[in-house]
Amino acid sequence: MSNFKLNFLHVCEQVIIDTTGNISVINIFNQINSLNFPAIHPKFCIFCNIIGYQTGRYDIEIIINNENVPVATVKGKIEIASLKSEANFIANFINFRFDKEGDYGIEVKVDGNKINDKDYIVKLKKNV
Repeated sequence: MSNFKLNFLHVCEQVIIDTTGNISVINIFNQINSLNFPAIHPKFCIFCNIIGYQTGRYDIEIIINNENVPVATVKGKIEIASLKSEANFIANFINFRFDKEGDYGIEVKVDGNKINDKDYIVKLKKNV
């Protein structure tokens, strides 16, 4: 069994954490549409929650890939304070360039080990 489990991963417009620690995830989506390519997406976030089965501070990496080629990586740290506790990680992307239509993957690694991934679609929107 892995020391970590991806509890959830959301792609959204914004994540807000208020002063009491409450989290609001704004406008979750699973597809991006564009009239042409390359396409610039002004802002999106990847918000993930990880359950840890071993306490400590760990490296986390969010990788966006297209056809198994990495196109963006965000690195950071998470802390697992107690057994089976959760850690949140938010990766923000501003003016992100999608060079072409297709299937994109979002991969989550903790301490260099892949714990999960998610498929994501970027499509050409037909002008109607």
